[in-house]
Amino acid sequence: MNTLVRLGLCIMMAAILTSMGNAGERRGGPGGPGGPGPGPGLEPCGGMPSMEMLAELNLSDEQMSKIKEIIKNRQVSDETSREEMKSLHEQIQALSSADEFDEAAVRKIAEQIAAGQVEEMLSMAKTNNEVLAVLTAEQRSTLAQKKSEQKAKMQNAKKYFDKMKKQE
Repeated sequence: MNTLVRLGLCIMMAAILTSMGNAGERRGGPGGPGGPGPGPGLEPCGGMPSMEMLAELNLSDEQMSKIKEIIKNRQVSDETSREEMKSLHEQIQALSSADEFDEAAVRKIAEQIAAGQVEEMLSMAKTNNEVLAVLTAEQRSTLAQKKSEQKAKMQNAKKYFDKMKKQE
């Protein structure tokens, strides 16, 4: 999955999860009504634990409030980044359909997009670190265990689906 698609999915997931009143509620993922999207416990944004996984850690109200604030602050910066990226992509579309191709202009915009992607990855890592800092040592340990279990489940599911594809 390319970085921009993943970025878009992460932004949408963060918006959906933070708009929920109850961190334990989840609709729209595999195993729930509505279809596609990360399932319970999956990490939609490259390492950041899902709200479902965090809800299993018995967070205090104060911890949940801090985490929601961290994500809310991220959403504000994401909105600006999203608009900038959209504009840059529109510029590339216009340049790529022009009568004469301007490689230097496309390259300059592509470099701006790449720089934006670097900043997005940095922001995701920073947000993840801030969320983890809210947790106690015991909660971080439990989370690491749950992530490990989830990774094993996903690997088994991938093997199963790969096997099913080969049988078709």
